[in-house]
Amino acid sequence: EASEAADAEARPESAEAAPDEAVPAPAADAGRTPTPGAEEPAELPPVELCELPKKIEDLEETLFKLLLAEWQGTEKEFMKDSRELFAWHSAHLADFRSGLHGLQRRFVEFLQRPDDKQSQIDDFVQKFNAFSEEYPDMRKQDKTKEELHQQVDDIHGRLETEINDDRQTSLDHLDEIEKSGWVEAQVDVVASQVQHAVQMEAKRYHAACQLLGDFYFSAMGSGLPAPREVPTINALTTEEHKEEVPDPKAKAKAKAKGKTAEEEPPEAGSKGDKKRKYVEAKDEETGEEKVGHWEFPFLQDLMSQAQKAIWPLEECVAPANAEKATELDADPKAKAKAKAKGKASPTPDAAPSTKFAPQLSPLYIDFQQALIAERVTYTHRLATLHNWAYRRLVALSISASEAFSQCRDWVLLRRQKQLDAVEGLVDILKEHIESDPPMLLGARLTLEGAHLHQHHNVRLQPPTPEIIPPSVEAAAPCRWTIQQLDGLFEMVSGVARAIGDASSLVPVRSVQSVFARLTQDLSDDIERKEQPRVPSFWRPCREDRLIQLSSLFEYAPCGGTVDCVELLLHIGLLHSPLGWPSRTDLLEVRAALEDRVPKGASWPDFYISPEDLETLPLFSDPNGKEADFAQKNAPSTTSAPSTFDRARAQLQWIGRVLQRFAAPAQQMESWALEAAAHDFLVRGQEEGERIAEQLNDMRSTSSNSPRSPTEGLGLGLGLPDPKALGAADPLGDDDEDDSKPRPLPPRPEMPRNLPGRPAGGISVRQLLAYLCVGATPEEGFATALAVLGPGPKLPSTVPTAAVQAVLLQLGARPLPPGQSGDGRPALPSRAQICEELGLHFSTVTSGIPASSLSGAAAAGLLEKFGLSRRHCRAQVEKLFPHSGGKGAAQKAKRALSGEPS
Repeated sequence: EASEAADAEARPESAEAAPDEAVPAPAADAGRTPTPGAEEPAELPPVELCELPKKIEDLEETLFKLLLAEWQGTEKEFMKDSRELFAWHSAHLADFRSGLHGLQRRFVEFLQRPDDKQSQIDDFVQKFNAFSEEYPDMRKQDKTKEELHQQVDDIHGRLETEINDDRQTSLDHLDEIEKSGWVEAQVDVVASQVQHAVQMEAKRYHAACQLLGDFYFSAMGSGLPAPREVPTINALTTEEHKEEVPDPKAKAKAKAKGKTAEEEPPEAGSKGDKKRKYVEAKDEETGEEKVGHWEFPFLQDLMSQAQKAIWPLEECVAPANAEKATELDADPKAKAKAKAKGKASPTPDAAPSTKFAPQLSPLYIDFQQALIAERVTYTHRLATLHNWAYRRLVALSISASEAFSQCRDWVLLRRQKQLDAVEGLVDILKEHIESDPPMLLGARLTLEGAHLHQHHNVRLQPPTPEIIPPSVEAAAPCRWTIQQLDGLFEMVSGVARAIGDASSLVPVRSVQSVFARLTQDLSDDIERKEQPRVPSFWRPCREDRLIQLSSLFEYAPCGGTVDCVELLLHIGLLHSPLGWPSRTDLLEVRAALEDRVPKGASWPDFYISPEDLETLPLFSDPNGKEADFAQKNAPSTTSAPSTFDRARAQLQWIGRVLQRFAAPAQQMESWALEAAAHDFLVRGQEEGERIAEQLNDMRSTSSNSPRSPTEGLGLGLGLPDPKALGAADPLGDDDEDDSKPRPLPPRPEMPRNLPGRPAGGISVRQLLAYLCVGATPEEGFATALAVLGPGPKLPSTVPTAAVQAVLLQLGARPLPPGQSGDGRPALPSRAQICEELGLHFSTVTSGIPASSLSGAAAAGLLEKFGLSRRHCRAQVEKLFPHSGGKGAAQKAKRALSGEPS
């Protein structure tokens, strides 16, 4: 900022900043007049600039080094002092800005000090609501309203009085801040910086003039002139702080009078008035209008002292005579005595008095010109410093005044805003007083600072609850409600726990007993007291009809048992307007779940939570079929119930069923099936070897290996062909001798480190496997391959393990026990599936062609292993039709037997 100010003040306008403080010419040269009668010396040729280097070379080495050291020391000291001054000024600017901001911030905090206005409002609101609740009828009377209006006016007056008191307190606090002397302290710092800068310039000027004198006198051969003291410049020290020497006479007089000499105290603000004062816009004495401005008296005093440091121009004399002349100039009395003495006794040898030396040198004239140049530079720099200091002090004063004026505006504005907020509060209270019917103050009213807030979300009284009717499910005579399905699920689950089997297979007889108990006739009193546990078309239900129902879910290889999950899903979706999910719906479910496959798992062998199950696009109802069905079977109630979301409740119920009857992991069931088939084959080979050893009387060697295969003997016992399980090619394509023993494939290893089922998790494979059933077995198998297989569009080759899992519904249904007593697995292995499809055994590892899994080949495969019923929906709707009524049982019996109705 100092460098920018110096550049700006170097322009001609700089002299106009303070015209009344222009630097005067020194008066030291005025008295230097030539002596009367002296002869004027002849005009000397001027010294050229090119001659000065020669003069420097002619100097002695010692003298040259002395002058060089003096020059370098002056420059180094001036640069050091300048850097310190600039750093000091930059730090002060930062301190001034932060201090002014801190004053405003602390004043704002003082404005926002807490008060008791909010407590008065809360007390009034509480009393008003309590009175309204206790005497609601009195609120309608005119006298009561007048009394309440008077109470509101009273609180209005108290709040206005408190607001005015706060305003006056804030203004007093602001006055204390202004009178604390902080701004004056900042002015003192700037004044000290200005004085230090002037002292630096005076010191530099004095050193430069001294250096010029030393050089020119040395060049003239006249010796070094006597050094001059640096003038003292101090315009900031006041007289009251100067130490005075005590006067003994005055002290004696004071003692004689018996009084103690007391110093008069300095006038208040004398120090501040000397450094800064504000001239008002209107003169109080003359009444003249003028522009108000700041004045800084110390600045003129400082510049006057700096002007006195200018070196005067002198006549050419010898250095010794110069010292004497200097002493005479310094002491006027000595000078007068010398003059008088010279007049009284003049010496005859003395020459006439003259200031012009006969040995006048052109170098001396050049020396005087150099002093004049330094004087011009010095006075210009003083003017620059004067203008910069004036602008800096004015800017500081204006900034402080504007900051305090802004604080004062804040006080007045806050008072006005508070009064407006109180007016708004009074209007709200009076509106509630005049409300018809009488209303309570339900929302909280707060005065936060100078703003009124009506918090509608913070209620002082609980609102009148909205009456939400409960949701009631439409009870159709042919469809099970969710409540009825829960009852059926609890009873079937209890039967499974009673048997002690963790799987979902329960005896057929137990299922018949459950339905017989649910569908039995109850007395009229019990039916009126309890909700029906089955639809009306299911009551009463004869035993033969229940036997037909259980026979729909009893099929090989699980003879004598019923899969609980399959039974419950068929009952839950019976006569649903949405029906079973289509293939398109199931593919959408797959697309939604493929992104949720966790790391380390593969499709579809992972688990989801019940919350994820509710988000699946299952049983979506874009056409409102469930709403139409509920409207047709709406219950008879006094008020309309809420809408019951049957689709979501149905999906939640399916999730509870799958959580209760969770299936083992598909990898474990696949391994158990393959291991059982391998063990069964090994036992057959061992049995064949034992029989061969008993019948072979010509055996030349004994076999120590009980697992060496023997061809042909196991087939007579009804065992599977070892070639079909990997011992040889069943089609005879290889060229090896069939009489040679074939090695068996190794026993499959048990899978390890499988992800466990989380708490409450639902298996995705189990969910989709039970829903992938069709009207025909071929349709259900094709849907299951598309949904649970490698992809919606089957590749040219499908992995054998995937085909086996889809065909046998591994990971969804439990493995049935072996039917015969020899340990034969109830379900086919992968090798048997490939054998039935007429494929090479290598397809067990390489995969099955997709063309072999559709059409007649798929139908034959399902029929061969008795798996058609697994992939086909049971015809429960034919046994319990939608219409019901009399003769429904006979119609259902004829429909199931295929007879025409």
